Amino acid sequence: MSTKLCSKSKKLGLCYTESTAKNSNCPNYQAVGSTRETTLDDYTSEDTLSEATLRHLQELRGRMLHLHKILLDLERADFEREFGRLNSGELLQLVINHAQFAWLRKISALVVQMDEMLSAEEPATANDARNVIAQARSLFTSPADEVFSEKYRAALQREPEAVIAHSEVAKLLRKESSA
Repeated sequence: MSTKLCSKSKKLGLCYTESTAKNSNCPNYQAVGSTRETTLDDYTSEDTLSEATLRHLQELRGRMLHLHKILLDLERADFEREFGRLNSGELLQLVINHAQFAWLRKISALVVQMDEMLSAEEPATANDARNVIAQARSLFTSPADEVFSEKYRAALQREPEAVIAHSEVAKLLRKESSA
């Protein structure tokens, strides 16, 4: 029987034989044909992420970006009703600097953090993934940030598309196989 080893095991020179892998209970050992799904619990904080977890983070990033766009469009419409039409350069400056858009920067920051993890020269670790997912869960579920919570709840009440996008993000944040 042959084995599949993750790149971390190969790089560290671990588990080169089936018996070594089985006897050491290496979390990176998986017999060919095995259907066991690797979870983040299989790794220490220094281990690189599995392909499944990378895909999960990519999907979460995309869903959060979609949610952010919906929320940004709502906030832009509110601003334009009061102050008139904006071009894209003006909108960018407002998103960066204006208090009305400040609450959206929390979602932007998480998306940027995921972008950096997914495109870094050094591979992201399981601990990195746990941290960013925990931050996202906290942002969308914790009432600790009253301004964000209030504006977010109001947006969900106003826009059905935001509710659908929130549901997609929440489903990915609940997914335990990757987090």
